[in-house]
Amino acid sequence: MATPHSNQPRRALLVTGASRGIGRAVAQQPATAGVSLGLASRSGDDLGLDGVVARPCDVRNPADLDAAVGETVDRFGRLDILVANAGVGAYGPFLELSPEHLEEMIDVNVKGTLYAVRAALPHLIESGEADLVTIASEAGRRGLPLEAVYCASKFAQVGFTRAMDHELRERGVHRLHPRSRRGLEHGVDLVRFPLADQVSHRRGHRQDLADRNAARTVGRGQQLLRDDRL
Repeated sequence: MATPHSNQPRRALLVTGASRGIGRAVAQQPATAGVSLGLASRSGDDLGLDGVVARPCDVRNPADLDAAVGETVDRFGRLDILVANAGVGAYGPFLELSPEHLEEMIDVNVKGTLYAVRAALPHLIESGEADLVTIASEAGRRGLPLEAVYCASKFAQVGFTRAMDHELRERGVHRLHPRSRRGLEHGVDLVRFPLADQVSHRRGHRQDLADRNAARTVGRGQQLLRDDRL
Protein backbone atom coordinates (compact mmCIF):
# COMPACT_ATOMS: atom_id res chain seq x y z
CA MET A 1 0.00 0.00 0.00
CA ALA A 2 1.24 3.44 -0.82
CA THR A 3 2.06 5.88 1.95
CA PRO A 4 2.44 9.65 1.77
CA HIS A 5 6.23 9.17 1.55
CA SER A 6 6.21 6.28 -0.88
CA ASN A 7 7.09 6.36 -4.56
CA GLN A 8 4.43 3.77 -5.26
CA PRO A 9 1.19 4.90 -6.95
CA ARG A 10 -1.56 5.89 -4.54
CA ARG A 11 -4.24 3.24 -4.30
CA ALA A 12 -7.80 4.40 -4.91
CA LEU A 13 -10.72 3.37 -2.70
CA LEU A 14 -14.48 3.73 -3.17
CA VAL A 15 -16.87 3.45 -0.20
CA THR A 16 -20.65 3.20 -0.51
CA GLY A 17 -22.80 4.39 2.36
CA ALA A 18 -19.90 6.71 3.18
CA SER A 19 -21.72 9.49 5.03
CA ARG A 20 -22.26 7.81 8.41
CA GLY A 21 -21.38 4.96 10.73
CA ILE A 22 -18.75 2.47 9.63
CA GLY A 23 -18.66 3.85 6.09
CA ARG A 24 -17.78 7.28 7.44
CA ALA A 25 -15.23 5.84 9.88
CA VAL A 26 -13.48 3.92 7.13
CA ALA A 27 -13.65 6.85 4.72
CA GLN A 28 -12.08 9.35 7.08
CA GLN A 29 -8.91 7.36 7.70
CA PRO A 30 -7.64 6.59 4.17
CA ALA A 31 -7.59 10.27 3.22
CA THR A 32 -4.58 10.65 5.54
CA ALA A 33 -2.98 7.30 4.71
CA GLY A 34 -1.92 7.80 1.11
CA VAL A 35 -5.11 6.48 -0.42
CA SER A 36 -7.19 8.37 -2.97
CA LEU A 37 -10.80 8.33 -1.93
CA GLY A 38 -14.21 8.11 -3.60
CA LEU A 39 -17.32 8.57 -1.47
CA ALA A 40 -20.77 7.42 -2.55
CA SER A 41 -23.79 8.13 -0.36
CA ARG A 42 -27.34 9.33 -0.60
CA SER A 43 -26.27 12.79 0.60
CA GLY A 44 -23.14 13.06 -1.52
CA ASP A 45 -21.28 14.33 1.57
CA ASP A 46 -17.54 14.91 1.12
CA LEU A 47 -17.04 14.67 4.91
CA GLY A 48 -15.02 17.88 4.76
CA LEU A 49 -12.12 16.05 3.11
CA ASP A 50 -10.04 17.66 0.38
CA GLY A 51 -9.27 16.00 -2.92
CA VAL A 52 -11.96 13.32 -2.73
CA VAL A 53 -14.62 12.31 -5.22
CA ALA A 54 -18.01 12.63 -3.51
CA ARG A 55 -21.30 12.15 -5.29
CA PRO A 56 -24.89 11.27 -4.44
CA CYS A 57 -25.59 7.60 -5.01
CA ASP A 58 -28.60 5.36 -4.51
CA VAL A 59 -27.19 1.83 -4.57
CA ARG A 60 -30.55 0.54 -5.77
CA ASN A 61 -29.78 2.25 -9.07
CA PRO A 62 -26.97 0.58 -11.06
CA ALA A 63 -26.46 3.75 -13.09
CA ASP A 64 -25.59 5.67 -9.90
CA LEU A 65 -22.94 3.10 -9.00
CA ASP A 66 -21.55 3.07 -12.53
CA ALA A 67 -21.24 6.85 -12.30
CA ALA A 68 -19.56 6.74 -8.86
CA VAL A 69 -17.05 4.16 -10.05
CA GLY A 70 -16.50 6.01 -13.32
CA GLU A 71 -15.87 9.35 -11.66
CA THR A 72 -13.47 7.78 -9.15
CA VAL A 73 -11.50 6.07 -11.92
CA ASP A 74 -11.53 9.21 -14.09
CA ARG A 75 -10.12 11.29 -11.23
CA PHE A 76 -7.52 8.87 -9.90
CA GLY A 77 -6.83 6.67 -12.91
CA ARG A 78 -7.56 3.45 -11.05
CA LEU A 79 -9.69 1.65 -8.49
CA ASP A 80 -8.02 -0.76 -6.09
CA ILE A 81 -10.39 -1.10 -3.14
CA LEU A 82 -14.18 -1.28 -2.90
CA VAL A 83 -16.01 -1.14 0.42
CA ALA A 84 -19.65 -2.09 -0.25
CA ASN A 85 -21.07 -0.70 2.98
CA ALA A 86 -24.54 0.75 2.28
CA GLY A 87 -27.22 -1.09 4.23
CA VAL A 88 -30.63 -0.75 5.85
CA GLY A 89 -32.65 -2.74 8.38
CA ALA A 90 -36.25 -3.01 9.51
CA TYR A 91 -37.32 -5.26 12.37
CA GLY A 92 -40.43 -6.90 13.76
CA PRO A 93 -42.68 -9.92 13.17
CA PHE A 94 -42.46 -11.09 9.58
CA LEU A 95 -46.20 -10.78 8.94
CA GLU A 96 -46.15 -7.20 10.21
CA LEU A 97 -43.25 -6.09 8.02
CA SER A 98 -44.45 -3.68 5.37
CA PRO A 99 -43.85 -4.62 1.72
CA GLU A 100 -41.94 -1.36 1.34
CA HIS A 101 -39.45 -2.31 4.05
CA LEU A 102 -39.09 -5.82 2.65
CA GLU A 103 -38.30 -4.48 -0.81
CA GLU A 104 -35.91 -1.86 0.55
CA MET A 105 -33.79 -4.37 2.47
CA ILE A 106 -33.49 -6.68 -0.52
CA ASP A 107 -32.85 -3.81 -2.92
CA VAL A 108 -30.23 -2.05 -0.77
CA ASN A 109 -28.52 -4.89 1.08
CA VAL A 110 -28.53 -7.52 -1.66
CA LYS A 111 -28.94 -5.83 -5.02
CA GLY A 112 -26.96 -2.79 -3.90
CA THR A 113 -23.99 -4.99 -3.04
CA LEU A 114 -24.25 -6.90 -6.32
CA TYR A 115 -24.51 -3.71 -8.34
CA ALA A 116 -21.55 -2.11 -6.53
CA VAL A 117 -19.30 -5.11 -7.07
CA ARG A 118 -20.37 -5.46 -10.68
CA ALA A 119 -19.58 -1.81 -11.40
CA ALA A 120 -16.20 -1.91 -9.68
CA LEU A 121 -14.98 -5.37 -10.58
CA PRO A 122 -13.43 -4.70 -14.02
CA HIS A 123 -11.24 -2.03 -12.44
CA LEU A 124 -10.39 -4.19 -9.41
CA ILE A 125 -9.25 -6.98 -11.73
CA GLU A 126 -7.24 -4.49 -13.79
CA SER A 127 -5.52 -3.32 -10.60
CA GLY A 128 -3.97 -6.75 -10.21
CA GLU A 129 -3.80 -6.41 -6.42
CA ALA A 130 -7.23 -5.28 -5.30
CA ASP A 131 -9.25 -5.57 -2.11
CA LEU A 132 -12.99 -6.09 -1.88
CA VAL A 133 -14.88 -5.53 1.37
CA THR A 134 -18.55 -6.42 1.74
CA ILE A 135 -20.22 -5.18 4.92
CA ALA A 136 -22.60 -7.84 6.20
CA SER A 137 -23.67 -8.73 9.75
CA GLU A 138 -23.88 -11.33 12.45
CA ALA A 139 -27.37 -11.68 10.97
CA GLY A 140 -25.64 -13.18 7.94
CA ARG A 141 -24.37 -16.05 10.06
CA ARG A 142 -27.40 -17.06 12.12
CA GLY A 143 -31.13 -16.46 12.19
CA LEU A 144 -32.24 -13.78 14.65
CA PRO A 145 -35.78 -13.28 15.99
CA LEU A 146 -37.80 -10.45 14.43
CA GLU A 147 -35.14 -10.02 11.74
CA ALA A 148 -36.17 -12.63 9.16
CA VAL A 149 -35.86 -10.48 6.04
CA TYR A 150 -32.81 -8.63 7.33
CA CYS A 151 -31.16 -12.00 8.00
CA ALA A 152 -32.13 -13.20 4.54
CA SER A 153 -30.49 -10.16 2.98
CA LYS A 154 -27.31 -10.61 4.99
CA PHE A 155 -27.09 -14.36 4.33
CA ALA A 156 -27.30 -13.44 0.65
CA GLN A 157 -24.38 -11.04 1.01
CA VAL A 158 -22.27 -13.66 2.77
CA GLY A 159 -23.05 -16.31 0.16
CA PHE A 160 -22.25 -13.91 -2.66
CA THR A 161 -18.93 -12.95 -1.08
CA ARG A 162 -17.91 -16.56 -0.55
CA ALA A 163 -18.79 -17.48 -4.11
CA MET A 164 -16.85 -14.49 -5.46
CA ASP A 165 -13.84 -15.58 -3.44
CA HIS A 166 -13.66 -18.79 -5.47
CA GLU A 167 -14.28 -16.90 -8.71
CA LEU A 168 -11.71 -14.15 -8.20
CA ARG A 169 -8.97 -15.33 -5.88
CA GLU A 170 -6.73 -16.16 -8.85
CA ARG A 171 -7.41 -12.82 -10.57
CA GLY A 172 -5.75 -10.49 -8.13
CA VAL A 173 -8.79 -9.56 -6.03
CA HIS A 174 -7.69 -10.58 -2.59
CA ARG A 175 -9.28 -12.63 0.17
CA LEU A 176 -12.98 -12.27 -0.37
CA HIS A 177 -13.79 -15.01 2.12
CA PRO A 178 -16.02 -13.66 4.94
CA ARG A 179 -14.74 -13.89 8.49
CA SER A 180 -16.84 -13.51 11.61
CA ARG A 181 -16.59 -13.25 15.36
CA ARG A 182 -19.22 -12.40 17.95
CA GLY A 183 -19.21 -8.93 19.37
CA LEU A 184 -21.41 -5.94 20.17
CA GLU A 185 -24.55 -6.56 18.13
CA HIS A 186 -23.70 -7.09 14.47
CA GLY A 187 -20.64 -7.87 12.44
CA VAL A 188 -19.23 -7.38 9.00
CA ASP A 189 -17.59 -9.62 6.48
CA LEU A 190 -14.35 -8.17 5.32
CA VAL A 191 -11.16 -9.06 3.57
CA ARG A 192 -7.55 -7.97 3.68
CA PHE A 193 -7.69 -4.22 3.80
CA PRO A 194 -4.47 -2.76 5.27
CA LEU A 195 -5.38 0.86 5.93
CA ALA A 196 -5.98 1.99 9.46
CA ASP A 197 -5.09 1.58 13.10
CA GLN A 198 -7.04 4.54 14.50
CA VAL A 199 -10.33 6.26 13.73
CA SER A 200 -11.42 9.41 15.56
CA HIS A 201 -15.06 9.59 14.42
CA ARG A 202 -17.50 9.63 17.35
CA ARG A 203 -21.25 9.12 17.49
CA GLY A 204 -22.03 7.87 20.99
CA HIS A 205 -20.11 5.35 23.06
CA ARG A 206 -21.25 2.24 21.21
CA GLN A 207 -20.62 3.76 17.79
CA ASP A 208 -17.24 5.10 18.90
CA LEU A 209 -16.23 1.61 20.03
CA ALA A 210 -17.49 0.13 16.78
CA ASP A 211 -15.60 2.72 14.76
CA ARG A 212 -12.36 2.11 16.64
CA ASN A 213 -12.86 -1.62 16.18
CA ALA A 214 -13.40 -0.85 12.49
CA ALA A 215 -10.00 0.74 12.19
CA ARG A 216 -8.25 -2.12 14.00
CA THR A 217 -10.00 -4.92 12.14
CA VAL A 218 -9.66 -3.21 8.79
CA GLY A 219 -5.94 -3.37 9.37
CA ARG A 220 -5.95 -7.03 10.39
CA GLY A 221 -8.56 -8.49 8.04
CA GLN A 222 -10.63 -9.71 11.01
CA GLN A 223 -14.22 -9.28 12.06
CA LEU A 224 -15.55 -5.76 12.45
CA LEU A 225 -18.54 -5.17 14.71
CA ARG A 226 -21.23 -2.64 14.13
CA ASP A 227 -24.89 -1.80 14.29
CA ASP A 228 -25.71 -1.32 10.63
CA ARG A 229 -29.25 0.03 11.06
CA LEU A 230 -28.70 2.85 8.61
